[in-house]
Amino acid sequence: MAKYPSNMPNFLIIGAGKSGTTSIYHYLKQHPDVYMSPVKDPLSFAFAGQHVTWAGPGNTPLISRAITALEDYQSLFRQGSDRRALGEASSAYLYYPAAAERLRQLVPDAKLIVILRCPADRAYSNWLHARRTGDEPVTDFARALAAEPERISAGWSHFYHYRAKGLYFRQLSHWMTLFPREQFLLSLYEDLQQDPEQLMRRIFKFVGVEPDFPVDMHKKFNVSGGRMGTRVQHLLRSGSPIAQATLPKWLRADLKNAILRMGMRDNRMPGHVRQELLNDYASDIRQLSKLIGRDVSGWLQTGAVKTPS
Repeated sequence: MAKYPSNMPNFLIIGAGKSGTTSIYHYLKQHPDVYMSPVKDPLSFAFAGQHVTWAGPGNTPLISRAITALEDYQSLFRQGSDRRALGEASSAYLYYPAAAERLRQLVPDAKLIVILRCPADRAYSNWLHARRTGDEPVTDFARALAAEPERISAGWSHFYHYRAKGLYFRQLSHWMTLFPREQFLLSLYEDLQQDPEQLMRRIFKFVGVEPDFPVDMHKKFNVSGGRMGTRVQHLLRSGSPIAQATLPKWLRADLKNAILRMGMRDNRMPGHVRQELLNDYASDIRQLSKLIGRDVSGWLQTGAVKTPS
């Protein structure tokens, strides 16, 4: 195997968000020869050496996970020195050109895993996630999209860049100017949905470990759900006796998330909003097909569709 810098990953999941990267991160952690950073989304290569802060709501968890000092980042991997594959997952890396440039300097041989989802559905799932967590103040997806340019100018975090994060060709082509094609594993969200076992075999083989290791895939991670009332959200997230109940802590967390998802009633994107997004993405999607050698023209189908996790 190639010689890597001390206490640095030799593979990374770089995106895209809301495309199953959290599930894949947890599936990878099950393999005995894989060590994943205990912090998901450390964002180190995107914001190295910076004091991370953003305008807008709901950024405290994102800021608390950001690890921007190199020595702190390297400390994430010290306990994995005996593993064949060391990895981390920061799904925003794909969106940030600086992440590609810094990674090229520090770990030029790193293997890069990219999972892509129809950008319109990805954007809507992102917004649903923000609504579920109570961090998105706008209750209408179209209005949140309209507010995006102003939010970006005001310094809101990438979490709220719903439309901008979907320009995959623009983002991935930059990464591919810095890293050779053989260092990428490029897949689609549909692959994870249709045959997750096969996708994990591909990923395990790609990172250099036994590909047929069995993985428990019963649990889904980072599911967005749909919308629900803010009062119910506040109750479930509070420290009230009702929310705490008498259940074990691990079960309370799972039960709370399940109720939040069940209570979010409408998870269909309006057809006219989806059409508007697809019009914006059409050229990028066609170029992406050529770049990755996969036919993603199906993403351009219109209509109001149910948006899963």
